[in-house]
Amino acid sequence: MKFTESRLDFLFGKKWSNLIQLDTHIDYKKIPINNTKAVDFLGIYNANNLIFIEVKNFTYHRIENKSRLLNKAEDLATEVAQKVRDSISCIIGGSRNSTNDKQLWESVSSYLLNKNIIIILWLEENQNLQKQSFRIYDYQKKLQSKLKWLTGTPRAIRIYNQTNFNNNFDFLVNNLEKN
Repeated sequence: MKFTESRLDFLFGKKWSNLIQLDTHIDYKKIPINNTKAVDFLGIYNANNLIFIEVKNFTYHRIENKSRLLNKAEDLATEVAQKVRDSISCIIGGSRNSTNDKQLWESVSSYLLNKNIIIILWLEENQNLQKQSFRIYDYQKKLQSKLKWLTGTPRAIRIYNQTNFNNNFDFLVNNLEKN
């Protein structure tokens, strides 16, 4: 399956099931609560992991997004954590009331209690590698603190980009040309 998000193409392999672009799904769009947000992708990986993926590509918009990356990315971590929280609400609501994809939501919701949950922040920045490595560590620590209520383990929070990704999760990412 192939999806495009934030000028990046994501190509997911055969180990993925129930993979959707959540923030464009019809059930998500029916939520009548203002300011509800969702992660970009949601899916089952290797039959035993529920994975939430949020994509942030600041490569071409560094100045506009600078404030979101300050203070060890407090704003960014809060934003991602809220998207995960709201996505879980969508999963539960969809499993109870969907008229579009009830079977999908029931399958995904069963993973909330019984399987591993992993949150991936795909974060592209236009910086030198040494600074980026330090910042990614800071971002990861901040995000772990915001989501420990859900994951219980720091290993469940991953931050990747094209520089540090080793394809542990059977997907590829490619840049699209800037328009």
